[in-house]
Amino acid sequence: MHKTSLLWVLLMLAVLELPGRLLLTSISADRLRQVSVAGVFPESLRSQLFHDFVDPKTRIQYDYDMFLGWRARPNQQGRTYRINTDGRRDDVERAGLATGRVFLTGGSAAWSWGAPSNDVTLPAELNRAVNARMPAGTRIDVLNLAEQAYGIRQEVARVIEAIHLMPRVVVFYDGANDLHSVYMGRDPRRYRTWGNFPDILRSSLREATGSSWVLTSDEIVHGSPTLRVSQMAWHALGGGTGVGAAAERRLTQAEEQTIRAFYRDEIPRTHRLLKGLGIRTLFVLQPIGYVGKPIHELEVTLRRGGAWWRDAFRVAEEEYRALNGTDGLTAVSLSGVFGREDRPVYLDPVHMNDLGNRLVGEALASPVVELLASESRP
Repeated sequence: MHKTSLLWVLLMLAVLELPGRLLLTSISADRLRQVSVAGVFPESLRSQLFHDFVDPKTRIQYDYDMFLGWRARPNQQGRTYRINTDGRRDDVERAGLATGRVFLTGGSAAWSWGAPSNDVTLPAELNRAVNARMPAGTRIDVLNLAEQAYGIRQEVARVIEAIHLMPRVVVFYDGANDLHSVYMGRDPRRYRTWGNFPDILRSSLREATGSSWVLTSDEIVHGSPTLRVSQMAWHALGGGTGVGAAAERRLTQAEEQTIRAFYRDEIPRTHRLLKGLGIRTLFVLQPIGYVGKPIHELEVTLRRGGAWWRDAFRVAEEEYRALNGTDGLTAVSLSGVFGREDRPVYLDPVHMNDLGNRLVGEALASPVVELLASESRP
């Protein structure tokens, strides 16, 4: 009886596995040679992709940068964006700058992923809101120095690189990216890389080779029909909750200590650096969909988990409040910026729609104008 049961199990495995395995083994030897656990081969192709890759979602072309990781290539025009001659998502060119300049830097939320045009990005909305509050005859240019997936350390390097444009105020709009580094078990003091950077490289490799079979060893394992069926059966029997379990992971004590240490070191250091150059700084903890707003029915991506992020943003908010006012440093949290706003403002837990960008721009305008005004005070 035992042998009969075992034979049935083996037969079922063969029925489930054979079609998928035949499909996988049909990959040509040439295609397999282009894939390795260690990286993409041949080396010349790997080097080319690292120095020239395209974001599969936005179709923006990027150049590899040995200090920043990557940067958008200048002079690009897409359906929803324009990258200017300095490589910024900005319609303001260097030749047309006013004397009053404000830098807004951050990751993709500051860069305004999802905005339908440069005219409704967060920097553009802040630009309008600031100028509406300035004295008559005074003009301020808010420049978009943000880049997708950047963390504070990359942002500081980007600001220093553009320091010749002489900003009066620099706004660091952060939170999600540096906290994501901690979530992924990485050290936020190192410069960040795109969380899906390997996926971007594989996508580029697919385009370069014309192959739809560019697989990692993990993809081959997870392509197993038996594994997928077993997982579905396990979850159906209550053996796990899949994505929900990972999303509801809580902040550990070690992660909390890492977050606190990072902000206590990085923000004061950045403030002192720019203060020494006569530049005011504003450190902003960005809003996130899991915190501070009733979820609208259209904000469907906010309904799945977020416990870790709620914990992490609570800790980050405590640190921003503690740092505010020390050595003239200005740090604010926008976790409650949307208050009782019942309209949808999020495209996903991090990125905002046009309304969200406008409301955040208006909220940031007052502290920016206050910092600009403080230049004339002793």
